[in-house]
Amino acid sequence: MRIYRLQTEDGERAIGRLVSQEQLLNVYARLGLDCQIEMTPQEVFGAVMDAKTTLSLLGGYQLRRSLVMGQPRLELNSASGTALPALKAMGCFTEVIQWKTRVFIPVDGTEVLVRVLAEYPVGGSAADAAA
Repeated sequence: MRIYRLQTEDGERAIGRLVSQEQLLNVYARLGLDCQIEMTPQEVFGAVMDAKTTLSLLGGYQLRRSLVMGQPRLELNSASGTALPALKAMGCFTEVIQWKTRVFIPVDGTEVLVRVLAEYPVGGSAADAAA
C-alpha cells in the first residue's frame, strides 16, 4: 500500500491512498453508502478475470473469477432459483457442482456480460450489504 501526502495551494495538508475503481465499491459498502460505478464490459471483464477482483452488482449479485476443472470462469454469485430463468434468457448458463447450482457467464464474448450489466450495473447499495 502506498500512502500519499498532498499539500493544497492554500497550504492545507492531507494524507491518503489511491483507491482503484474496483476497490471503491468496498469503501462505499463499509461506509453504508449506495454506489454505482460506470465501467465498460471490457473493464469489468479485465478487473474480474485478469486482476481477480470480485465486483458487486446492484441487486445483490457478485461477479468473480472461479476455477472449474482447471479453466477460469466468470461466475455470478448469489443468484436465487427464481432469477435463473431470466439469467439464462440473457445467455448465462448453469452447472450443478457439488449439489449446488452455479451461474456462469460465457468468457468467449462480452455480449452476455453486456446484457447482465445492463440489468444489474456495477455498484452496491446499503440495502444489499445489509441483507
